[in-house]
Amino acid sequence: MATQTRKQSSAPRKRKPSRIIRENHENATVNQPKRAKRSPFVHPDQIDLSPSPEPPASPPAAIKAPEDVSDVEYTLSTSVMLSGISIYADSMLTKLGQFNHRQCEIDTIKRLDKATEKSKTSFEWDTGTATLTAKGVAKARELTIVVEDGSGWLKVESFIERWMRDHKKDITVMLVFQYRKKSPVDVDSDDDENDVKKGRMVCFSARVTDSLMLVCDEETACETQTAGHCRQCTY
Repeated sequence: MATQTRKQSSAPRKRKPSRIIRENHENATVNQPKRAKRSPFVHPDQIDLSPSPEPPASPPAAIKAPEDVSDVEYTLSTSVMLSGISIYADSMLTKLGQFNHRQCEIDTIKRLDKATEKSKTSFEWDTGTATLTAKGVAKARELTIVVEDGSGWLKVESFIERWMRDHKKDITVMLVFQYRKKSPVDVDSDDDENDVKKGRMVCFSARVTDSLMLVCDEETACETQTAGHCRQCTY
């Protein structure tokens, strides 16, 4: 009988675990819950009752300085109307604070006096308005402001400044002053009409310069004029 050169082991042969077993073992180690660490017990007498310090206050936000728009120009169109007829119109480029409303009123009165010099017509103030427009602003959003004095114009400039800070382009202000003619009152005609209604005849004398009118005291009409005056007139 041949001799055995390899010693047989009595221990069982080790087998490699299957893939499913390995995965279950890995999941079990990963999902194992961790124990929460307990805080140590503190006796009530040892609790600090002093208020906790407040967190430092955050520094105040820096206030942004308003944008300087003093050098921004806008278009100002001025128009003077007399009973619906334009007697003056002009346009210019200007800046905030440069337009003098008071001086504009004085110049307007001078132009009106010159325009009504031949017709001997008097005039009176009606209304003044300023309309603000800009590029990209719809007609429904245009601003119309009543301007009757200097305070009204300051209101207009406040809106101009706001639009400049909003970076609106091509700002235009149309300033319109409206005046109307005053109806002349003929006092002499009214007096003559009243004299006729009272039965008093108005007669003219050639001896009276500048057609000065004399009024008869008689209730009836004057007779035919003789020697340049009525027979019944005392002149």
